[in-house]
Amino acid sequence: MTLKAIRPLDPRSTNYRQDERLIIWKIFTNEVKHKIVHNRTANSKVVNTTIQTKNRYNMTAFSIRYPALKQSCEGFADSYEIKRKLGEGGYGMVYKCFAKRDRAKKNRKSYAVKKVPKDMFEPDEIKVVQYLRDSPTIVHVQAVFQEIDYTFIVMDQMRGGDMYEKLCQKGVYSEPEAKIVARTLLETIGFCQEMGVAHRDIKPENILIENKKDDTKIRICDFGLAKKFRDDAGEDYYLYTAIGTREYAAPEVFGREDAEEHYDERCDIWSIGAVIYTIMGGYTPFEGDSPEEMEKAVCRGDFEFHEEYWGDVSQDAKAVISALMVVDPDDRCTIDEALEYNWFAS
Repeated sequence: MTLKAIRPLDPRSTNYRQDERLIIWKIFTNEVKHKIVHNRTANSKVVNTTIQTKNRYNMTAFSIRYPALKQSCEGFADSYEIKRKLGEGGYGMVYKCFAKRDRAKKNRKSYAVKKVPKDMFEPDEIKVVQYLRDSPTIVHVQAVFQEIDYTFIVMDQMRGGDMYEKLCQKGVYSEPEAKIVARTLLETIGFCQEMGVAHRDIKPENILIENKKDDTKIRICDFGLAKKFRDDAGEDYYLYTAIGTREYAAPEVFGREDAEEHYDERCDIWSIGAVIYTIMGGYTPFEGDSPEEMEKAVCRGDFEFHEEYWGDVSQDAKAVISALMVVDPDDRCTIDEALEYNWFAS
């Protein structure tokens, strides 16, 4: 059978040989027929998965192990210790923390933990992130602790901060840097779309940088507004809620005259274009003195490449942005079409 619901397999893990990682990616892209068997251990902390493949590579079956998401009755403080505050978001505080089990290790791994008031916790966000766990460019959730007043969400720590902070520091991304970021965003959202998930809030604040040395090594985070648009039977359904950030949201999200009008996952493609515009130009593509004026500007598609800021940017880069930010989603380019533009080939 063809894999429909991706399981938490990580092709980047050093536990696999190179040829095994290749087959895992082939499975994700539905190029390999296979059979999957899951066996959970008694303590529910590790899952043994056997993948049996039949394909032109003539690979034998192999087994892998991956961590099960921790949702135990033990408290956060029993397993982790908080060191310092990393930042503050709309839904809670973020801290740096360490696993107590690693206390004796010389170079123990640090994590980021989001402390969310219980009444603001969205369980669906965790489900979506776990569902998309196989992407190496999405921030992974390691554990969740639901306690009386707060929910603690333990995630990979991204030491480079978010892209908005980086823009405030450096002003703009160079064209070569922006090209790498654009490709990563397109491929990551392409993966989400294949999995039937729309993010709906792509913006620099929700793009994290893995380390301080390379501003192009990014991961997408914050799936609090994400929505599955495909059911288990493979049937797609529409989205209706006007949601997201106006500077980056697609026209069809906020510009519908009737609440019964719908939109779909193509809204994320527009948002990628708006983000690329922002990191290359140093400012957002639309302006407005009020939220209403901003929405009208977005719905008109009123953006331009001002010579003062875009004079040194190639026409190939501008062509990609323009193709992503087409008002009518039926005329907007797809992920695959965008990646075929000359800008990515050069």
